[in-house]
Amino acid sequence: MKPFQIYLAALIAINLILSLYLVYSDSSSNAFCIIGKNCDSVQNSAYGNLFGVKLSWIGVVAFTFLLILYYLSHRSYTRYKLFAASALLGAILAAYFIIIQAFVLKQVCSSCIVIDAVMLIITGMSVYEYCLLRKYY
Repeated sequence: MKPFQIYLAALIAINLILSLYLVYSDSSSNAFCIIGKNCDSVQNSAYGNLFGVKLSWIGVVAFTFLLILYYLSHRSYTRYKLFAASALLGAILAAYFIIIQAFVLKQVCSSCIVIDAVMLIITGMSVYEYCLLRKYY
């Protein structure tokens, strides 16, 4: 793997680890907050669940899927398109969650913001790599 690919995989792994830690902290009743104290109220708000499933669990599944898909994508351009589309969907959701925190809840969970910001970076890097790969296929 090239350094760029290692950095991208590392960012996905970091988000997976942060999501796992959010799941752990939720089960121990201590919300994980990098800075501040609003993480508990944000994570336990009406927007902290999707169809009855905590967003931290959805993050674990999504980042695991993304990491596996990224690993497999280097053998197939079609799979890379699926990876890039998945990353783009993740960025749209990350932007949505940032907007919910800022304008609806008017509270910020720093851990959530870090995960969402890293997701936006992952998407930017994925689109950049996708544009580079298009030249070869």
